[in-house]
Amino acid sequence: MDCWIAMCVPGGASLAALAEVEHRVLGLGEALGGAPWVVTHQVRAAEGGHYAGSLQTQRGEQAVVQFAELADASGGGWGLVDGTGLVRGGGEETHMAHALASAIAHRDRTEGRVVRFPGQADLPEQLSLEELVERTVVEDVVRVGVAEDASPLLRTNGYVRLELADGRVRLPVIPWDDGEVCPFEQRDQHPCCDGH
Repeated sequence: MDCWIAMCVPGGASLAALAEVEHRVLGLGEALGGAPWVVTHQVRAAEGGHYAGSLQTQRGEQAVVQFAELADASGGGWGLVDGTGLVRGGGEETHMAHALASAIAHRDRTEGRVVRFPGQADLPEQLSLEELVERTVVEDVVRVGVAEDASPLLRTNGYVRLELADGRVRLPVIPWDDGEVCPFEQRDQHPCCDGH
């Protein structure tokens, strides 16, 4: 049975902290024999913003052991949910609550940044937005600054990060060049107005 497990560790809200959570959860997914869905979550909390990471797996018990070890070693928490309502968690109480919220958000597709998804490795460098929705897990394309009546080509640049929102899988796109669009998130992100 599918389950969704998340970890939340202290580390701040920097891009480096996000990259660390992404790296850890991808590594845990690989250790479990692969995880079809890996998602990061922004945690907004009174004690400061930070990140959580979640994955979907059928190896719940093995995932619990590995997530618990990592969460315990870093002072964080973990949480697991499944489709039947089972909820388990451990570690530091506040981070456990954040991890459980992230696992539920992943399961219900209400929030998250998708780092790994089925079919990701097979995405071509270019395809139409219509093909994207027909051939992939993407259910909605969110056009940012792109006319709704346009039929642009998507240039993936080998890097695609999806979003979970409103129970759906979405890809935000922005104008690229000569009638093309690209994913909103690019490989080399930098904070907007950094240092201002």
